Amino acid sequence: MLQLQGITCKIKAFEFFIKQLVTWYKEQNNQEGLDKNDLSRLKVLKLHFFVCASTANEREDGLLGVFDNFWAMPYGHVESDIYKNLENLNYCEITNQRLNIIKEHSEEYFTNLDPIIKREILNSFQIIKSKNKDLINYMAIDLVELSHSWYSWRAMYKLARSFHKYSLKIPNEMIKSENKQFSLQSA
Repeated sequence: MLQLQGITCKIKAFEFFIKQLVTWYKEQNNQEGLDKNDLSRLKVLKLHFFVCASTANEREDGLLGVFDNFWAMPYGHVESDIYKNLENLNYCEITNQRLNIIKEHSEEYFTNLDPIIKREILNSFQIIKSKNKDLINYMAIDLVELSHSWYSWRAMYKLARSFHKYSLKIPNEMIKSENKQFSLQSA
């Protein structure tokens, strides 16, 4: 099980995740820069969930060992610690419309990030790309719809609403054991 020491390390792991997300976006859209990206807060948070869930299974935590605080919220799965700290990123700014790189970081910036966590993030991106390389180009609302098709969200959000709440923590075991979908089914 991957473990991080404190929120600062979790944020750095998320920034490494963002770096890989930007690379994937550029690859899929044949772009050098991010001038016209649609990597909004909602889209990034949805993609974060799918990448984290991609390698988790009943025997392995995958990135759920690092990003271990997912909640069922109205727009799907959200890692609460990351959501609360989006304003504390050094690498980028994520608005409601797009992602802007604030400061390019060399690999040295990530040297104190555990190599096992880096490897797990890279592996998770390879897995998600092999399952649906076009997921990065889904519109945010389509990613919400996809997230809503997962049992972990449906069950926990329904339970939250029964308590007159709009969010409830999702047990990692529930995400790990469910049938994972990474594409919208055509009608």
